Amino acid sequence: MGAYKSRPMSSCSEAWLKRVRDSYITLRARVTQDMTVSKDKELSALQQACCNDDIDEILQLISETNIHERTSNGLTLLHLCCLDGGCKSVIRFLARVGAFINSLSVRGFTALHVASFKGDIELVGDLLMGGADVGRMGYASITALHLACLCGHAQVAELLLRYDADPHAQDALMFTPLHCACFCGHDQVVKCLINHSADINMSSEVGLCPLHLACSKGFLTVAKLLITGRKNNKADVNAYDNEKNTPLHYSARTGHIVTLNHLLDPACGVKGQEVNIYGDTALHVACYHGRLDVTKELVLRLGQECLAVENIFSETPLHSACTYGKNLDIVRFLVEQPGVDVNHQGRDGHTALHSACYHGHIQVVQLLLDHGANVELACSEDVISSHAQRQTCLDWAEKGGHDGIVALLKKVSQEMLPRNGED
Repeated sequence: MGAYKSRPMSSCSEAWLKRVRDSYITLRARVTQDMTVSKDKELSALQQACCNDDIDEILQLISETNIHERTSNGLTLLHLCCLDGGCKSVIRFLARVGAFINSLSVRGFTALHVASFKGDIELVGDLLMGGADVGRMGYASITALHLACLCGHAQVAELLLRYDADPHAQDALMFTPLHCACFCGHDQVVKCLINHSADINMSSEVGLCPLHLACSKGFLTVAKLLITGRKNNKADVNAYDNEKNTPLHYSARTGHIVTLNHLLDPACGVKGQEVNIYGDTALHVACYHGRLDVTKELVLRLGQECLAVENIFSETPLHSACTYGKNLDIVRFLVEQPGVDVNHQGRDGHTALHSACYHGHIQVVQLLLDHGANVELACSEDVISSHAQRQTCLDWAEKGGHDGIVALLKKVSQEMLPRNGED
């Protein structure tokens, strides 16, 4: 089956986005765990006083020997002050007498990280005035600004930026605060970061730009903010990731018609027929992922010629829809388009029927047969060699062990044979 057999089932960017999602779920859980303390069982009298913002009790209990004491999770006195809101006078006092304001907990967070995660702007301000390091990196190289942006705390992000937080700091995933805000759809935070000159086109580990993220999640307001930008800092609407996927590919893959329609506005300047390293247009991607509304919109906007484009696996959009095989309506829509030949053979000779047979999609096979698919057409194992073995749809179904399709194809072939007494 040549190149078709080697087609990856998912892209690197899909796997990476799953890793990003899982990583930030873990991050949130770790911060939350740091904020969960059993006050009665775990803490000393001084630590309980810090949790309660009891300055009088703190003054009575604090000494050179206990000012740096920590909980079993590595929480300092200043961490504990942040759990229930904190008090400016307590924080300033502890900072003045030498409490470690920038210490990391066992899980990797400072008091400023915790306050920024909570979105407590007064507490964040108190810590910053007390000397907290705004750029201190914690678990997974996260900064306080990353946490504020992940959680959608625009006012906290604004304050951190005024204290010279770096809008271009990258965490362990190579995400900037702007990536975090776009990934989570926090438009007010995005606006704040753009106003502070955050680079809109900065890319992450696999080449993901903020606009890729906004389009992959369907965040239209965020996408518009990035495309409009500020002065000369505007999103590249045709930006490639490392697999040459554009924002349009991302909208098509995830089925977000609102961002796709905005990208296809002529004023945006999107190149609708751009292909990734696999030769896939946005239409191929939509068909591979069963996105009917996106498929219809792309055909309407880009015209019938987009239906004839083949990727490096010798697949047109119809082939792609049959490879996916879980959305009959897409296959039906495509075979009914003017100029679409249900028996079109890609460069290696395989048809849409081959694709459906290889993946065991018997309903798609029946639909194609109903629209005149030819079971006798053969493809080549090797698109380069003229001596390669030719294979029919039946061969592909048999190799895949799809017995129901094998029986169906044999029945169709039998019905095609001339009956006794007939020419």
